[in-house]
Amino acid sequence: MRETNGAETSMARSILIAIMASFALLVLNLTGFCYLRMRYLSNQELFERAIAHEAYRIGDYLPADTPKSYLASHPNCCSMPDFQPSNASLDVLLGNKILYVRVVYKRLQAEIDKYPREKFYEAFVETAPCGKTFHAIGMSRETICEVAPRLGPDPGNAAAATMSPVCGTPDVVGRLR
Repeated sequence: MRETNGAETSMARSILIAIMASFALLVLNLTGFCYLRMRYLSNQELFERAIAHEAYRIGDYLPADTPKSYLASHPNCCSMPDFQPSNASLDVLLGNKILYVRVVYKRLQAEIDKYPREKFYEAFVETAPCGKTFHAIGMSRETICEVAPRLGPDPGNAAAATMSPVCGTPDVVGRLR
């Protein structure tokens, strides 16, 4: 039987630690961990980033508004949809996991004048774990559907997937709440 010396044991430990650290990083990448802040961003932070991305298209976004103030005055504008994009394996490994943030808002008056039946827009903003936004996809709508409660559980919580939408025009949605 061959004897192991301290150098071989130390190297084996170092390799094992490196493998375990790599596994931990992979798991954090898969869950959307933000390494720059060393934490997960809250839904509210992701909502504010998505609003900032769409601000130039929001009809009732005032010049004095900030994403935080707009969110406070429109508490049901944003949600984390149940469906999320499938991320390429390489992107996930590199920490580029993308989340959709749903933002529903009134369109600009010039757009409403062109298409009077489509007063609202539902945008799905692609957002990285640290809040960087890339682009949005979406569609114009006659009515809006909101998910309540807006600042409910974070993604991954089973309760978030069971929230039911409330649909209608803003005055109908307001009366339903």
